Amino acid sequence: MGTKKYIISISLTITALIIFFLIIRESNLNQTRGAINTFTRLIETGNINELTLTIYYTHPLILSTAMSVNRVIDRGSENKIVVHGYNLNEYIDQLKQLNSSQLRPVRQSSILNARLVYVFETAEDGRFLTIAAGIHDSIFVNDLEVEFNAVFMDIIRPFLNEDALDRQDIFFDE
Repeated sequence: MGTKKYIISISLTITALIIFFLIIRESNLNQTRGAINTFTRLIETGNINELTLTIYYTHPLILSTAMSVNRVIDRGSENKIVVHGYNLNEYIDQLKQLNSSQLRPVRQSSILNARLVYVFETAEDGRFLTIAAGIHDSIFVNDLEVEFNAVFMDIIRPFLNEDALDRQDIFFDE
């Protein structure tokens, strides 16, 4: 009789953990979609001058421990490109490509080993959209790992200098 209670207890615990992680994942997806929607709204309403895009990068093939978004940003003072809103106007069509439809969470998540991070922010909201690429086929959008979609790289390509393009060619099809 004690064995049955033990098995039932373990089964309920595992079920509760699975439900907990599914709820957290759905919550992260909803928060990330909200950030993308904020971005889309700024673009569509013409408030693009309020945006700042900051791109941080490091060499994708440098051997190191897994690099978080903050580590790339902290190390990125010499590998940083800042694009102000008035410079984004010319590329509004590329920016409009980024929307919630590209957010397809991966089935099996991995550990982020970031090499390229870009951040959209406004003076009012601060950093609201962070996109990170590592040396695998996934992209992390506000800490949610999603399937790779070329649009995530295409929207920053016009702003990368030659050094950044050389270092990040692993992410581009050229």
